[in-house]
Amino acid sequence: MVCHPPLSPGKKEKVKVMEKQQKPHGEKFDYIVDDEPQSTDEKFLTPTQILTKAGIDATTHYLKQVTKGEESISYQNEPNAQIKMKNHLKFISVRKGPTTVS
Repeated sequence: MVCHPPLSPGKKEKVKVMEKQQKPHGEKFDYIVDDEPQSTDEKFLTPTQILTKAGIDATTHYLKQVTKGEESISYQNEPNAQIKMKNHLKFISVRKGPTTVS
């Protein structure tokens, strides 16, 4: 049996804060970016985080969430919006700036 010295009051508070920040074991969200499967255990991600986790440069691209039908949600002007993650969300990356037509 290993005995540890008692924690000072400040250390007890830090331990409690760390326990609250831990996520429930096994909670994982599967989603798609540009037809590539992704997953996270974060309950909220920003468009910038979603792009970065997918290996896409968030300085040259913005995120669109594909919804049912022809609708989509653009995060072009909200790169730091908090998106509540859930399974089966679908996103596409869109290049910023003018597009050229050949």
